Amino acid sequence: MFEAVFQVIDPTTLILIFSVVAVLLCQILLCFKVRSVIIRLLPLILLLVLTAIFAYKSFTVNGWDGLGYLFLAFLTAILFGVCALCWAVFGIVRYIKHKRAQK
Repeated sequence: MFEAVFQVIDPTTLILIFSVVAVLLCQILLCFKVRSVIIRLLPLILLLVLTAIFAYKSFTVNGWDGLGYLFLAFLTAILFGVCALCWAVFGIVRYIKHKRAQK
């Protein structure tokens, strides 16, 4: 009547999930606990630079190595998006706190 199907998770997917969760937690903690804007922006800037370097190298390298760099650019772009999402959450929470303080 019911079937239970257990599949093995691909190691790449597992590593990507753990990386996204780790970056998400670190960036949220940085945004809410650290006062310095430069320190809060550091992961965002680092991931943006890495994404740009990997994307540039994917187009300049000959052969199949370009595909590897494109894959790395895609993965760092995902992590950059997670950091940007954390900044959006931080901005919304700060906006709501500011509005409540004005009342």
